[in-house]
Amino acid sequence: MKILLVDDSRAQRFIEKKILTDKGVAESAIDEAPNGAEALNKAKAENYSLIILDWNMPEMDGLAFGKRLREEGLSTPVIMVTSEGEKSKIDAALAAGINDFITKPLDADQFWEKARAYLES
Repeated sequence: MKILLVDDSRAQRFIEKKILTDKGVAESAIDEAPNGAEALNKAKAENYSLIILDWNMPEMDGLAFGKRLREEGLSTPVIMVTSEGEKSKIDAALAAGINDFITKPLDADQFWEKARAYLES
């Protein structure tokens, strides 16, 4: 199992990583990227079980990342964690290949349940 956390906020990545490690995910199984461009390079080089993604980031946002990931033929499950909660935004994310959506502020239990469901499938 390997998870990629993609968010330009170091604090947000720390929170997500803490939730995952508190639930038993090994710290060594968690990789990080501060933007979609770096994340895409990592996703092409590594076989991740799950990608957890922010929407608003510099260089390449989450929506563009989702589109490019799928264009590259990668089927890694992607959960978007973002403050963009309007239905039109959710629809756009799903159309871009995002598998699931969590709106901020992050609820630790909801975050873990969604992540666990993808990791166990």
